[in-house]
Amino acid sequence: MVEQAAGKKLQHGSSHGYGAELTTRQFAVLIVAIALGTLLEWYDFFAYSQLNAYLTKVFFPAGDPAVTQLSFWGVYAVGFISRPVGALLFGHLGDTRGRRICLLVSVTMMAIPTVLIGCLPTFAQAGIAAPILLALLRAIQGLAMGGEFGCAMVYLHEIAPAKAKGLVGSIGFASAMVGCMLGVLIVVIVEAIFSPAAQMLIFGWRLPFLLSIISASAAFALRMHMPEPEELNDGNTHAAPPQNASLISRSSSADGAAGSGNSLGLKTVDSLAVAKHRKEQQEQGSFGPQGSVSFGSSGAPLHTLGSLSEDDTDAAAAATGSPLGLKTIDSLTITRSQQQRKQQQQQQRGGFSPQGSASFGSAAGSGGAQVQRLCSLSENAPAAAAAAAAAAAGPADQCASSGTRDVSFADEAKSKSLGLKAIDSMMVTRQRQQQLQQQQDADQFAASGGDASIAIEGIAGVPEKQGEYVPALRLLRKHWGGVLLQFLFEAWVSIGFWVISTWLPLQLRKAPVFMPEKISQAMLIVNLSVMGAVQLAAGWASDKGMPRVWSCFAVFTAAAGISVPVFIGFARCGVAGCWLLHLLLMVLMGWVLGVVPATCSSIYPATVRSSGFNLAHNMAMSWLGGVSPTMVTALVAATGSAVLAPGLLLVVAAVVSMVAALALLKYAPAANKSS
Repeated sequence: MVEQAAGKKLQHGSSHGYGAELTTRQFAVLIVAIALGTLLEWYDFFAYSQLNAYLTKVFFPAGDPAVTQLSFWGVYAVGFISRPVGALLFGHLGDTRGRRICLLVSVTMMAIPTVLIGCLPTFAQAGIAAPILLALLRAIQGLAMGGEFGCAMVYLHEIAPAKAKGLVGSIGFASAMVGCMLGVLIVVIVEAIFSPAAQMLIFGWRLPFLLSIISASAAFALRMHMPEPEELNDGNTHAAPPQNASLISRSSSADGAAGSGNSLGLKTVDSLAVAKHRKEQQEQGSFGPQGSVSFGSSGAPLHTLGSLSEDDTDAAAAATGSPLGLKTIDSLTITRSQQQRKQQQQQQRGGFSPQGSASFGSAAGSGGAQVQRLCSLSENAPAAAAAAAAAAAGPADQCASSGTRDVSFADEAKSKSLGLKAIDSMMVTRQRQQQLQQQQDADQFAASGGDASIAIEGIAGVPEKQGEYVPALRLLRKHWGGVLLQFLFEAWVSIGFWVISTWLPLQLRKAPVFMPEKISQAMLIVNLSVMGAVQLAAGWASDKGMPRVWSCFAVFTAAAGISVPVFIGFARCGVAGCWLLHLLLMVLMGWVLGVVPATCSSIYPATVRSSGFNLAHNMAMSWLGGVSPTMVTALVAATGSAVLAPGLLLVVAAVVSMVAALALLKYAPAANKSS
């Protein structure tokens, strides 16, 4: 049954190479579930920015236009500032309780404040309480977005087939672009319905926020039965060895076998506890006098072997010349106390035991021998074990398969190769057993590119287990370099994307370009769709062997050279020229965003990946990207130049990202390569 279940699992999941037990249809549903949640969060942020003209009048007092704009973008930035806190909270949840619960809570926490914004009173109705409530709901949205997007990108990376991690990861950012486009499009449609603008100020501005309940409900329903990625489960298995993994080391087993003349080659034993049914077996005659092991009517031992690995089975068959057919050894116990209690009985009755039993163990002068009770034989094992024992005992001493026969090994124990004696030295402590197993797991985990230290080292010396350690602490102790490099690696794309997608379209509507509002909205929708396509192309190319980090380094270099000239062009070109320049920047940023999920997810092991990716990505998008419209607005107000301020800011950010890319090549070489 176990083999059949494993076979079904392989058929449904692994045969397609997915990172979880999935069919192709289930994989597609998961992609939609993740995309809807990502779409929702980006839809809300873009709808808010596109409603700038109305929200400034609804929530903020009339007065100096510059102060009003700073207030609007300040509340906008609140949603970004709280994102790193959400990244820590939801990163911990995702790494300790699973990706599924993290993504369910985050999409719910994103949807409720979005709907409530559409229900808020205006400044005229509630006074200063209106912008305060707006800022509070934006902060809650930021917490949710801090958990949602990063965890969604990590989940896509983990469930994707090894040869398609770049493409599947880029779907996350592409769906974000769909959310941006939808936010702009919904605002355009609502403006057309609620015309003139006075109607938008009354109710129209609320509708885009209220509509988010549709995608949120669909995303929640589809995420209810999301499976956990196998990579996360494997990582937590390495981090937390099973509690019942009481193992004898291979060297101890080998030494014990050699010392006793035993050539069976047992490598690991699953439990050295006293057998559960000792009393019943004694009453049934399972143990004869000291030094004996009973055989039933079929010639098979009643105290049998279970939990032997396939390698051990082969070794045992080779040693004895007879195939044991044993699959598992469940329990091997050494009963010194019982030997002592029956020692007098052994001396009086010799090596023979009643009920057709044969004696192993104590011969004259070999008082150190132990009775070895072997329990839990698999169904096909008794006959095979009998054949093996018969082969080891020699042709003259073989037991008949259909009857009972007493066979004494008292005088022959030293000459036989079965070697079941003097094995009390094989007992090792649980702590040592766990350390050995953890070290083996660490070696295997490190060989696969994971974090070897997490398998053998826990906080205060306690082995880390899923749900019992704090990923953020391990992240800051062991992987702070990865967090810092990802933060700097995303500096240019974080600042640039939010400047050209939120601040710039509003700026182009002013002098000297005077781009009509509808044209600027159409430009944003079209260019965002192109950006999404570029992201998918970048993800696909990275799966085909394109060096991910090096390609981003080339984009950063180009951006550093063209940023100032492009913003000079915005001031001098007409509507068509500004559209093309905007498209150029979107294409460059789309390429970087397309490879960020696969590149930056490769920096961290699975057990801290959600925390690491979330924290670094949201710090970049929040502390750099989210505040960039406010920063640029302040710089333009201070310098009076709408050309140099954003242009130089992007140059500095591009240089920082170039340096981070070079450092990332050395810190995490796997980030540059496809799986």
